[in-house]
Order: sequence, then C-alpha cells, then structure tokens
Amino acid sequence: EKAWGAAERYPALFASPESVGGGPYDDKHVEDEFYWAAAELFITTKKPQYKKFLAASPYYLKLPPRLPESPEGGGIASPMTWQEVAALGTISLAIVPNALGEPALKMAREAIKDAADTYVEILQKRGYRIPLDYGKAGKAPWGSNSFLLNNLIVLGLAYDLYGNKTYLDAVAAGMDYILGRNAMDQSYVTGYGSRPLRNPHHRFWAHQANDKYPPPPPGAVSGGPNSGLDDPYVKSVGLPGCAPEKCFADNIGSWTTNEVTINWNAPLAWAAAFLDEKGGGPQKVQPAAPARQSKGQPGNKTYKTETKTKHAPGMQ
Repeated sequence: EKAWGAAERYPALFASPESVGGGPYDDKHVEDEFYWAAAELFITTKKPQYKKFLAASPYYLKLPPRLPESPEGGGIASPMTWQEVAALGTISLAIVPNALGEPALKMAREAIKDAADTYVEILQKRGYRIPLDYGKAGKAPWGSNSFLLNNLIVLGLAYDLYGNKTYLDAVAAGMDYILGRNAMDQSYVTGYGSRPLRNPHHRFWAHQANDKYPPPPPGAVSGGPNSGLDDPYVKSVGLPGCAPEKCFADNIGSWTTNEVTINWNAPLAWAAAFLDEKGGGPQKVQPAAPARQSKGQPGNKTYKTETKTKHAPGMQ
C-alpha cells in the first residue's frame, strides 16, 4: 500500500528509458499496472478504495484476446506481455476468493473463457496446431514463444473453470510446439526433447563461447522465432527473408531469437506444472545431457556439437 500511495503522489515519475547492458523496460502507459495492483490490493485488503478504482477502470473484468497495436504487441493473439499486464488483474479477480460478488466473478471468468475460445479457434487454423497468431503483420515478435506460453495459462484456467477438454488439448498442443513440433524441428527448452536447445544467449551459461563457462541447465526456454532479426549473428548466416517460424538460430550470439528471460520461463513452469497435474504426475523423464562443445565465439557461422559435426544455425 505504501507503493500504491507513492505512485498516486508521483504519477509522472517513470522508469528511465536509458539502460546499460540490457533493455530499459520503460513504460509510460501505466493504467494497466494500476488496475492489476488495485486488483491484488482489493483481494488482500477488501478496502473499498481499491474496489472503487477497479470499477472505474476501462480494464475492469476484461481480458482481450489480442494485444493492442504496438511495437511489442502489434495485434498479436495473446493477452499480456511485460508491458501489458491488465489481464493479470482480471485473472486474479477470477480465481482468487474476493469480495467483488458473484456477478463480477462470473464476468471475469467468462472473459477468460472467451479468450480461450479465440485461441482454440486460431489453433484449428494453424498448420502446427498452435493457439497463437501474429496479428495483421504476420511477423513473429521478439519472444514469440512467450506469447504462446501466456496463452496456455489462459487455456489452462478455462479448463479448470469449465472442464472442457478442448482447452486441455490446446495446452498440450502448445507444449508440443515448444518441445519440438514446429517448423525448426527444435525443442526450445534446454535439456528436453529429441533436439533440445543448446546455446541460449546468456552471460553465464556461455559454454559455446568459452569452455570455462557452464552449459545451460535443463528447463530454460528460448524466446524463439523473431522476424525482427536484429542481431549480427542471424544477419550473417542468411536468415533475413525467413518465414516467421523459421527465423531462429540456436546460437549464443543470437540475442534476438535465442534469449532467455524470467518472465518467459514463468509461463513455461506454469504450463508444465498444469500438464503434469492433469497427466497424473511426473513420469521420471530424464533430461537430455548437455552438449559438449568446443570453444567458440558468438557470431561464428558454424560450431561443433558433441558429434563433432557442423550444423547450420538453428538446426542442431
């Protein structure tokens, strides 16, 4: 509540757009953050001031299935990103006991169902059966896998709320894509799948660049295909002009297609736990052993794997 009070007192004080060593993650459109914060504070405190704020918000009990047109979202069929968080407020109001009352609870839950229905409809039209499309532009965004994983949360919640197996099947289909049923024939998770991710862009899991550093542990998810292709590595290996879901390289130098982040791994953990719960528990799957790679540098067009065979980028 102290943070809420400070934000109200200084509404024009924003994070700096300047940064060193990483993205600034600045955001001057914070009405959605206020809505999410008010939802959590109302659930926790039941204070009428937060209920009043929620009721006056344009986001109240809504969960649009598509992001607004923006550089980060661009009409993509997904409910949230690090910069668009209003959906998280509605999700909390729908699933955490609170004092809004039954009519409001029903509206919040129906918003989740409506979004899930949109993702199921999209899945039925996609060649790789994924509950995600990229909006009017048709270009894979930075961290495209995270948009898919966020959709799996909505689908999983819809299954828990309404029991329609179609939603459960859609979650499984999305995870199939993440683990290798995709245009790259590539698992985007380290240590899992027949062709697991090997070389995410990371400052410490940097064995590909320097064999004194460790390889990544199992369970890290790559951001995946990105039509932007903004890093030197993907430009150097001939990826410009690629189809959206072929715009990927499993190389430590590809920070636009192979980055890992905590807010991308979070929905992976959620979806994996959800499917594990519905599937009856762990099946004693042994993670794949990390690759043994020779010393190399980001930007190399080829590199060696444990088989001592050279591969094209993204085709390990």
